[in-house]
Amino acid sequence: MAGGKAPSARIVKEAVLRHKGIVKSPKEKNSSSLEFSQGDVVEIQAVKRSPLYPFHGMWGIIEYVGSFSYTVRLSIAKDTQQCKGEEIKRVDDEYQAEIKFVSQRLATLVRFDLEPIEYEILSHLQRSKDFTPKQMMLLAFIEQQYGIG
Repeated sequence: MAGGKAPSARIVKEAVLRHKGIVKSPKEKNSSSLEFSQGDVVEIQAVKRSPLYPFHGMWGIIEYVGSFSYTVRLSIAKDTQQCKGEEIKRVDDEYQAEIKFVSQRLATLVRFDLEPIEYEILSHLQRSKDFTPKQMMLLAFIEQQYGIG
């Protein structure tokens, strides 16, 4: 639930309540009441003073659905972000599969010590939904520089 990090007080409380049967796990919840599901591609919609604002406009993939928030993986950020329902919007179905494919590629690349310009290109891709042939060519070129693919 904590994405491999030390759990927050909220996550510990949720786990205890779930263990006691007071709160159902996301799999047990009525899926019609959930706005988003695990695996959905969403776009961060953050206001200027939000800690999520640096990620505004970036897409991510929901890894965990909690009682009060969602854990969203942003490939370029090397980490997950906690988001409330009002801070994200679902990306259209027509883009979901390609974004998931590109997300895996970005996640592989950000493990390397990237040049600043490479990171900027990947950040731009993290905000794109409909990838152009030139964007995919640049991604392939960067992967080639690091011996991927």
